[in-house]
Amino acid sequence: MPRSKLGACCLLFFGILLCSTAVFGKQERLKGKETSSIRPHITGKGLSNVINAIFPLVQELAMKENIPDVKGNSNHFNFYVRNIKLRSISAPSIDIQVGQAQGFNPQLQHISGKLTLDWKYKLDRWPSWPEGSGSAEVTIRDAVATLFVQPVPGSAQANKPPIILNDVQISIPHLDVNIHGTVLDWFYNELIGLVKDPIKNAIAGNLRKVLRDVLNEQLNNAWGSIPFKQNIEGVPLDLGIVNEPAVVPAHTTTFDVPNPNVNSIDEEPSHISVKANIPAFVELYGNGRFEADAAECLAIKRSAALERYNCQKAEDFLLYKEKSISVVVDEYVIQSALCAFHARGSLKVTVEDDMLPQDIPVRLNTDSFKLLISNLYKEYPSKEMRLVISTAKAPNVVLSSVEAHNLLAVVFNIKTFVKTENTDTKQVEWVEAFTLGLDASFFFTAQVDNTHLSAKATVRNSDLKLLDTKIGDFYVWPLKTFMQTILLPRILLPLVNQVLGKGFDLPIPVPIKPVNGIVAYGDGCLAVGTDFMYVPTNKVMLNKNQVHVQQEKQIAAKQEETPAFSPSTHAMSPSPLLNHEAAEATKRARGHGHVREQKETPKKSMRGVAEEVVNQ
Repeated sequence: MPRSKLGACCLLFFGILLCSTAVFGKQERLKGKETSSIRPHITGKGLSNVINAIFPLVQELAMKENIPDVKGNSNHFNFYVRNIKLRSISAPSIDIQVGQAQGFNPQLQHISGKLTLDWKYKLDRWPSWPEGSGSAEVTIRDAVATLFVQPVPGSAQANKPPIILNDVQISIPHLDVNIHGTVLDWFYNELIGLVKDPIKNAIAGNLRKVLRDVLNEQLNNAWGSIPFKQNIEGVPLDLGIVNEPAVVPAHTTTFDVPNPNVNSIDEEPSHISVKANIPAFVELYGNGRFEADAAECLAIKRSAALERYNCQKAEDFLLYKEKSISVVVDEYVIQSALCAFHARGSLKVTVEDDMLPQDIPVRLNTDSFKLLISNLYKEYPSKEMRLVISTAKAPNVVLSSVEAHNLLAVVFNIKTFVKTENTDTKQVEWVEAFTLGLDASFFFTAQVDNTHLSAKATVRNSDLKLLDTKIGDFYVWPLKTFMQTILLPRILLPLVNQVLGKGFDLPIPVPIKPVNGIVAYGDGCLAVGTDFMYVPTNKVMLNKNQVHVQQEKQIAAKQEETPAFSPSTHAMSPSPLLNHEAAEATKRARGHGHVREQKETPKKSMRGVAEEVVNQ
């Protein structure tokens, strides 16, 4: 069988991996959460989708496989069976249930097929008669393929697939043979009896070897396509598996959902409580850490350690909506990202006068601040100014079960410099005049494009204070209008959104194409749930190193084409951004739901790079 054509089959075993309940045994979820901040989930519905989607390819490959000839001797008759060809194979829709039965061996049941073959027989002694030859049609019914899996010790530490396919058992209870050719009537049933079991064994043996050897190899290729290791513009992200999978059992819960009967006349409640049966699902435990050596980044606690942490409702809601696959992303992931980018100085910008909108009266020169900061003008009359803005510490993020309460707190230091000329050297110098502290808070929401997760912020409020001055004390309240209407929405908000917009790829294999994704929020986490289509490929799955090499090339090319962040691209484009964002925040605050449908927007992600390499 050409192995290059089995790339699509590998997700079958990605599914087996996730639903191997008894292989790993029942585990406490808390153990995984203590060291994990990103957790993929998959349900029986998702596993069934994968297997049903790849079965047409399995049919094609099975019919192209050569089945070895069969020969033997019985009751002094030599018989030969050649040119055994599988002409068709089919199976009904497959429905896999994730459970906790002892011993998990997924099965493909009620498999049927048709084969053709050539046969020959003759007596093994003189006078070598009777003899005959011909062809035959073979029909198999209700065949069962049982897959036996076993764990791989230490797989989590080595970031390798936690299981291998140890064996495959093929059972063919019904096999009918219709013989054509020269055969004596009295020998007809005898001949069928001779060839039936050897044909069964030939078919079963060949399929067993192909499934075991080739699909184990493809499992490794599929695992390699999952972006466990990523590099987000120089910041490493580790999503690698840190604990063995665990099964979350089926349970019952309640939700508050919009009341379908509410109207403007009746005094019906806006929401009603519904009881829901939540199916069992399998949970993987990934690290979920943006790596940085800064002490404040290393000191960040995992979200599960927070007293307010509660992700149960968000997880259950996605299962209630029958989403096939989901990924829980703890607050820690976003917090570690913001800390890493802060440590790298990514949240820093130098603001010159030409970066401000041209239609505003306030310019970055001391003349414009003559009345607002009289000390500044007296010390440096008619001088140019420059602002150097950076984060004073790592931003702090709070995820809430109410979307409108997702908050991002950022403390900025705004150093103000004045352009002067050194009287001795006659050289231009930028002299620090004063430093302001801006405590800004933002609303933010998650955005999902395919499997790429990012976020977008809107301004909530801010507070300004004087931290240091070289020109004497002064009141800062006259500067608040300038800060709230120009600097914060036109300069700092785009800077924050540039960092939040980087995002990362969720740990999902490349052939899975999400559709109808939604985001649910919990206290200290968010969860992305989606249905998906599985698109088979005839090429071997990507190795993750290929993905990263191609991604780095595209990043380098993009950096050559695109200039560094400049707020002028936002500042020079007057728009009702602030009013729009405030209206959106108010709209969310008035809403009752905690789930929002996501619209796809074009974006280049690591997954997109992977798909391009596949197509190439």
